[in-house]
Amino acid sequence: MIPYHLLDLAKLSIGEKLSSADSTIAEQVLHIHELVRLKLEKSNSKYMTPANKKRREKIFEEGDMVIMYLRRENFG
Repeated sequence: MIPYHLLDLAKLSIGEKLSSADSTIAEQVLHIHELVRLKLEKSNSKYMTPANKKRREKIFEEGDMVIMYLRRENFG
């Protein structure tokens, strides 16, 4: 899994050192994170489908002439 957000990096550990109430809360938080992630993915795909209908696929072959605009911050 690729971490997209800070919460993806901070996984809650459910181990033997926690009490049963702590582990229950940790499991609920992990479940809520998963539900939110799924809802965001579904929402993003809903908006992505109509936006991608108007896009043209650009396929460049080796030797094609293209124009590139380079900014100063790209070289820092």
